[in-house]
Order: sequence, then structure tokens, then C-alpha cells
Amino acid sequence: MTKDEREANRAAWAKRIADFRASGLSATQWCAANGLKIHQLRYWLKKIEAPAPAPTAVRWLPVNFSDPEPALMVRVGPATIEIQNGFDPELFITVVKTLSMRGFTAPAGKSRRLFFTIIKPPGRASTPSAS
Repeated sequence: MTKDEREANRAAWAKRIADFRASGLSATQWCAANGLKIHQLRYWLKKIEAPAPAPTAVRWLPVNFSDPEPALMVRVGPATIEIQNGFDPELFITVVKTLSMRGFTAPAGKSRRLFFTIIKPPGRASTPSAS
């Protein structure tokens, strides 16, 4: 159905609804007298008499992007942990201890103490550490 056909159909139903309202008949009686089905009349009553939705104004908000500070990379054996600002120190300690219990410990010839290496992220110095 083309746009013109849809508009013509809508106009025809708007006239039918006006005729129905002016008739004083019930919807069932009016439909029977005019050779229409009740569900068609109810559909068009809702469609034509429903208030048009209010236009909503679009408001664009500025979005600011900033590069986050480089992450700190910590290697525990073969595992690497990336630490961002605001990390949970308790969680970090738990993860490192768990990795060390899984066999991610010091290389051969090193102390059996917990061993990890801090990897240099862009713009920072690296510092090997053992604790």
C-alpha cells in the first residue's frame, strides 16, 4: 500500500467514525448496518482517536574522553596481572598468594619466598620486587 493509499484509507475511516458517532447507534448495530466488522471499527477508533505522541526533544550531551593512566603490570610466574588506579589491594594480595600456591613461585635457584616482577608500562620505570 502506497502512502497515498494509506492516507486515503485513514481519511475514509475518519469519515466512518464521524458517521458512527453521529448515528447514535451501538458499535454492533452501526457495523451491521454498514457491512463492516466490529473489530475493524474498534481498531480504527483506537488508531484515529489515540492522542499523537508528544515530540520528544533531543538533547545532545558532550562526551569527554581521557586516556586512563597506564596500568601497572605485575607478573607472577607465567601469569600477568594488570592493575588500574583504584584497585582493591586485598584482592591483589589474595590473587598473588593464590598464584604462588599454584606453583607460580620463584625460578630455580631463587628464594622460595613469593616472587613477582613489575613490568614497565608505557611512561613508567620498572622495578623487580620480591616480598
